[in-house]
Parts: sequence; structure tokens; C-alpha cells
Amino acid sequence: MYQYLPNVCYYCGIKLQPNTLTKEHVPPKVFFPNTDRDNLITVPSCHLHNSGKSNDDEYLFQMLSIQILANEKGQNLGTEKGVASIRRNRKFMKELAKNASVVYVDEEKNGKLKPTFAFNIDDTRISNSIQAIARALYFFEFNKVFLGKITDYNASLISLDENNSIEINQSLENTRKVIERNFNHVEKKGSNQEIFYYQFLEVYPYLGFSYALKLCFYEGINFVVLFRENLKTKIKPLIISLHKML
Repeated sequence: MYQYLPNVCYYCGIKLQPNTLTKEHVPPKVFFPNTDRDNLITVPSCHLHNSGKSNDDEYLFQMLSIQILANEKGQNLGTEKGVASIRRNRKFMKELAKNASVVYVDEEKNGKLKPTFAFNIDDTRISNSIQAIARALYFFEFNKVFLGKITDYNASLISLDENNSIEINQSLENTRKVIERNFNHVEKKGSNQEIFYYQFLEVYPYLGFSYALKLCFYEGINFVVLFRENLKTKIKPLIISLHKML
């Protein structure tokens, strides 16, 4: 519900009239199975920052729901809706298949490798959707539009680089551990936490940003977003900033 929020767009801050007001679900409603839609977060939005970004939102949903890191509900939703939406878009399906590669993973942690597919993702489209979700949650939490700069980090990436994938993945895993330590005692918010929850962490100003936000989808896919209000300061590399937050 957003009846107690300012009557402006969560993203751009434009004042909304009855004919320009829309309701934006955060995250978009497609991420939630019909059985897990209790008290979904909504914010007021202009048309541009609601339906105008639907293609990027759908892409994010498709990429997250078919990940092996998603829990059973996420993967079931991926099978039911994610794969179906990919198949409806033949051009996108061809592009996805073009850069797909077969990999073997120990999905059940029992030493048995199973084949699955890995894809190159469109970082820009993922970032567009994640940053919109982050701005909407900031608006929901603090009742104001965030006008600064946002930096987002996909904490669930895996490298398949043939030359140095071991070193890269070890570095990625170290970053994931640092993220978990920083957010370990921060309240998880959201009514359907098997599907999505978020955590806001206020940090020291000298790091160059004021808040860090963790987004968790389907209990296994995580993003971290940094909010920088003072555009004259520079955000230090994320891993350095997170280490200094400890």
C-alpha cells in the first residue's frame, strides 16, 4: 500500500495527478507466485518508471527465476512463467541460445555433477531494473525520492573464464562472505521472504555513500546497492568499502 507516501513518482519525483498516477509493485508482481503475494509493497509511479521499464523487469525475472541458485519456489516459477516468456520471444530465445554453454555443477552438494546451462547476461538491463527496485524501496522506507547516484553489484555471479575462473570465483566468493558478515544482523524486511526480502544498512559517511541495500531473491540470489547522496565524493571499490564497514 502507498496511501501514506508522498503523491510523487518514486523515481523522478514528478508530482502525480489522478490521470498520471500508477501503482508500481516492488519488486514487480511477476516475481511472486500466486501463493506468495501477501502485503506486496507498492509505490506511486509515473507511467515512464512503471510500464516504461517493463521489458527490463521481465528480463531480470527471466534471468533470476531460471538460476540454479533460486529456491524451489523460484525454480518452479521459472519453469511455469520464466521459460514460457522466453519461448514467446523467439529473437530473445535465439540470442540466449547463441551464448549458452553446458556446465556441470554439484547442485545438491553431494559430489555428483549435473549438467546445466550458463548464459552471458545483459548487465545494463539487469542494472536498470535493480536500481529502480532500490530507488522504490528507498522511497518506501524514507518517504522521499533519492536524487543521488546508485551503484549496484550482482553478488551471485559465477565466472566461466577458461584462463583464470578459479581465481575469479574465489574472489567473488570472498566478496559474498564479506557481504553476509555485514548484513548478518540487519533486519530482513518483506512479507514473502522465501521470494524476496531486503535489508537497509546505514554506513559511515567517509566511505562515500550513506546506505547499503541488500536484495535477496528466492533465498539464493543477492544484489548489493550503494546510495551516494553527495555526488562530489567517489564510491570506493565495493569490496574495500564493505571490508571497512566491519
